[in-house]
Amino acid sequence: KIVNNRHTNIGLKDIQVTWEQYTDFLASKKKMLVNEIEQEKLKGVTPEQFAEIEENFQQFDSSETGTLDKGGLKGCLYSLGEERTNSEMEALVNELGDNG
Repeated sequence: KIVNNRHTNIGLKDIQVTWEQYTDFLASKKKMLVNEIEQEKLKGVTPEQFAEIEENFQQFDSSETGTLDKGGLKGCLYSLGEERTNSEMEALVNELGDNG
C-alpha cells in the first residue's frame, strides 16, 4: 500500500472520491441511455400511452392470437380516439398488409 507519493499531491482519499463520482456518473448515464433506447423503440409514444394501446389491443384480440382482423383493428383504433372510415381502413390494411 502506497501511503506517500512525492510525485503528486493527490492522495488515496482523492482517488476514491473521484472513482465513486465516476461510477455514479456512469450509472446515471446508463439509466438515461436505457430510457432513450426504450423511448426510441416506442417512437414517441409514452410508456403510459403504450400500456393503454396494449390493453385496448388485448380487448379486441378475441382469439388471443396477437393479431387483429380489420374490424378488430377499426374498433381498437376507435377506442383510442382514432375514428376511421371503411375506405381508410381498407387503405391502411393495403398499406400495412395482413401482418401489419
